[in-house]
Amino acid sequence: MKTTVRSWTTVIGCVALGGCGATSTASPYISASAYEAKAESEQREADAERKLFEPGAVARVTHCAAPGKDADDVVMPCWTADHNPTQQHLAEAKRHREAAARFRAESQALRDAEARACAGLSDHDRDTSPFAHTEDIIDIAPLEIPRQGSSSEREGAVFAFRVVPGMTAPSLQRVVDCHLARNDAMGHVAPDMAYCPLVPPNVKAVVKSTPAGLAVEVSSEDHASIADIARRATALQARRVQLAGSGPERTMSGIAGVADR
Repeated sequence: MKTTVRSWTTVIGCVALGGCGATSTASPYISASAYEAKAESEQREADAERKLFEPGAVARVTHCAAPGKDADDVVMPCWTADHNPTQQHLAEAKRHREAAARFRAESQALRDAEARACAGLSDHDRDTSPFAHTEDIIDIAPLEIPRQGSSSEREGAVFAFRVVPGMTAPSLQRVVDCHLARNDAMGHVAPDMAYCPLVPPNVKAVVKSTPAGLAVEVSSEDHASIADIARRATALQARRVQLAGSGPERTMSGIAGVADR
């Protein structure tokens, strides 16, 4: 399967004009800390409901049968039953406890996934996105997948990194996977990383070796995330130009080396 890449300057207009079909909305994804907050809230509700239950409370309910139309002289019995009027608070407490347990499990699952993905990495690699190293990015281009006929569909972007001592495709893949898991745990909300294409939800990233260094293909099947990747790629491209003092045409690399999958 062939992946088509073109100069990123051809898509800046689409992003700037909002033509990629994405709108800015609050993230529907919940972070690990937000799950924990929800669990604490549910636990407080459970504790409050439990305190409203009174084991010794008793209320008597009378059920009197309605006489038939031909039973005017018949005395109908009135049955009675005792019940605890605070019993429903136990049921509510149980419901809130179960919700708290579910939220804690969701939070722990995100934390565990992050811990597994980031195990063995340095503090710097865990805390700093590889895309923060703008000086080592030598090219950015759209990632397009050929479709039926001569058409193609954009799925994300390709970021080419220069050769960095000690960095290999597998080691960079580990760093990328760590940040994908961290962004899951953060609910995909990271205002201080507006440049990082790994932040949007439903994103996958594959690192490949090229003659010029390493290339990270960041893609998604979600249209909003694809547009978000494009915006972040545009921001990174502008940052590169500002740092290098040159236009994209002077910093293009041999990224075509990742065209064949």
